[in-house]
Amino acid sequence: MAQKSLIALSQLSRTEKRLVNAARRAVLNAYCPYSNFAVGAAVLTVGGKIFPGCNVENCSFGAAMCAERVAVFKAVSEGYRPKMIAIYAPDAPKRAISCGCGLCRQVIAEFGLDIVVLKLRNDGLVIRKTLSQLFPNAFVPGILLSKQKVQGVHHGKSKKTRR
Repeated sequence: MAQKSLIALSQLSRTEKRLVNAARRAVLNAYCPYSNFAVGAAVLTVGGKIFPGCNVENCSFGAAMCAERVAVFKAVSEGYRPKMIAIYAPDAPKRAISCGCGLCRQVIAEFGLDIVVLKLRNDGLVIRKTLSQLFPNAFVPGILLSKQKVQGVHHGKSKKTRR
């Protein structure tokens, strides 16, 4: 039976509650003087370890980092792989359904479309979806790693020369 995608916080498993609480704590460290939109995230790894992260803005906007990517990069840099991620943005609209920006979804997709995403809403409900539900037709590693050649492309260069 498929899991409901909108559930009460009290219905989460003990591990999911730990993960959501880590995201709630992480948001307190957010550095967001330009947007004033704090976000906390926490990654649960395959091995059961939790890595929190928060958004870190920069006056050179392109140098900013979203909370989800901070948490994923922390986990990966320590030798772990994500299994689940929780996201919390206390200043989001009460019933907001956003579960990470496209760039964050792409980073998470690198490690599998079956990763579970928990988005804590401000009304006390949690959205639980797999990344494949949130990011259909994602660009995934298998596309690049496939031994099948894409017609008209050879070693990353087009067969046709552009002038």
